[in-house]
Amino acid sequence: MKLRRRTVDGLAELICGNRAEEETSFFPYRSSYYLTAFFKDAGTSFEHDGSTRSWWFADTLETILAEPSKLAFHLLERSTV
Repeated sequence: MKLRRRTVDGLAELICGNRAEEETSFFPYRSSYYLTAFFKDAGTSFEHDGSTRSWWFADTLETILAEPSKLAFHLLERSTV
């Protein structure tokens, strides 16, 4: 499944919980531990490498989406929970 990079970046910002201090969000801040847990819960072995969280998340998501599997749909479904 191929998504535009802008879409992947937007999903990464939401899942990571990035927002300005004055903004309200339904998406909590997630540390690298919880981002790794997000992918492990989906059945992958990806672990955050210490780089910028949202960039790492977006790159990892693109890697998964490029693979021919049902995992991509599982991740997108999980991100709405």
